[in-house]
Amino acid sequence: MYIVDLAESILSGNRRALARGITIVETGGAPARELLGALYARTGRAHIVGITGAPGVGKSTLVNALMEVGVDRVLFSVDTPWESADECCEWFDNCPINPNDRRKIAHGNAEGLFNLPAPK
Repeated sequence: MYIVDLAESILSGNRRALARGITIVETGGAPARELLGALYARTGRAHIVGITGAPGVGKSTLVNALMEVGVDRVLFSVDTPWESADECCEWFDNCPINPNDRRKIAHGNAEGLFNLPAPK
């Protein structure tokens, strides 16, 4: 019942509840899934999650994102001019993911999302 009440507090604009909710989601596990499930039903058509971080956040951020939302919902991008495209691409090229998932994250998911032609 606590998670349902927390979700209602978040939806009503309670900032303390939002902070608790963020902590629960970052921790993961069953409570996080329950909270996200309670909130998702009220999010309209939202499906995209953005994950950002300063250099040095580590590969675990990407791996955790892949485990939580799946490879089909992750896009690679660079926050230029604040980040170096070369450094970010080198980081991405060295992430421990298989080539098919790398292709999806690098461009395949964006092609489907934005109805873009595949590169030649």
